[in-house]
Amino acid sequence: MNLFQSFFTALKSKFASIVSKIRLFFNWNFLKTQVFTRIRNFFVLLLDVRPKHKRDYYSVGRWLVSKRLVFLIVILVGILSLWYVTANVSSMMSSDGGKVAKTYYYNNVLLRFAKGNVRIKAKSGYIAYEGDVENGAVKGNGTLYNKNGGLVYKGAFSDNKFQGQGTDYYENGSMRYSGNFENNLYFGQGKFYRSDGSLEYSGEFEEGMKNGEGELYDNSSSKVYTGNFSYDSIVYSDLLSVTTEEVNEKYKGKKTVYNDNNYFAVLMSDISAMYIGNAANDSLDGKVTTTSVYVMKDYFCYGKNKAVTIDEVRNLLGEEIYHGNSEVIMPEAVVINYLNDTSRGKVLKGTVEMDVTKSLDDVITVDSFDKSYEVYLYSFEKGGLRYDFVTMDPDGGFAFYSINPTSSG
Repeated sequence: MNLFQSFFTALKSKFASIVSKIRLFFNWNFLKTQVFTRIRNFFVLLLDVRPKHKRDYYSVGRWLVSKRLVFLIVILVGILSLWYVTANVSSMMSSDGGKVAKTYYYNNVLLRFAKGNVRIKAKSGYIAYEGDVENGAVKGNGTLYNKNGGLVYKGAFSDNKFQGQGTDYYENGSMRYSGNFENNLYFGQGKFYRSDGSLEYSGEFEEGMKNGEGELYDNSSSKVYTGNFSYDSIVYSDLLSVTTEEVNEKYKGKKTVYNDNNYFAVLMSDISAMYIGNAANDSLDGKVTTTSVYVMKDYFCYGKNKAVTIDEVRNLLGEEIYHGNSEVIMPEAVVINYLNDTSRGKVLKGTVEMDVTKSLDDVITVDSFDKSYEVYLYSFEKGGLRYDFVTMDPDGGFAFYSINPTSSG
């Protein structure tokens, strides 16, 4: 019995160390310590970029570069590249007619290589664009959105610009313009709408402005004028020296007729103008020809230029041929009173006293008016036309102006 116990004790002691090692191997704390120790040693070794032998260098010209440093840089670049790709390429996909649109941030390098239908996120994270891209630029058809998800533009693009047929929108979501674009601007045929949805203009555009032949509409989208436009302004001189029938073909809006012994004046409120026909100049066939056009605006457009003071007008038309006080005439009195009755407030010295007789709501006979009412007049000549600017403030602004043919024209 003693012999057996001695043998068992010797055998047990022989395997005790092996059993202890096996138990230790399956101990979690031991394993954790071993793993962390090995990881720590790896990074200590990795970050220890100090060369210990000349074989630890790369020779670059006259320079020696640590191999371990190069290796560390390669590892870091790889980690950063992986992070960048993961962070910038969204895993979100949307299916549209069998096509899958990838989503990129606007500054993602990979967007430069994308082609076809994609989504692009703005800096703050909202979807700013959905549509075609090519070689890193928006090209083809697509839709641009604002940060609230509302439409900004929908149509054709080229090199990140509105180019071709498209539609842009007001902030309230209503359509502003539908037609052709060039370099982000309205160009060619198109239609412009007010923010309430009513049609304002249909016709030709250039550099984002009404320019060329077009039609103007009132707030109810009814046509009021057909004619030529120059950089957002009606070419009012087209109404000069033509028959009243020709004017009526162009202008379809509201009319109010004023007449006295000397003048026949038609107020066209929808285009802020009034034409004058002098009864003494009636032709033999009974047709009345326009002799003057009054423009009821306190700014003057000449080509692309706009003037709001007499000095600015002088820069456009040259030195005036006349300036000084002038007694008001009937057409000027009508315009002054009309402007004082509208939202522009008090114009010049206020209204001109006037006695009238209404035969109809839109036909008014001027029996008399205050002829002592004086204005200050500036007259300029250019291109066969005379422009008379009516003001109370010499060298300041003006209330309105008229267009007349020159004596030589």
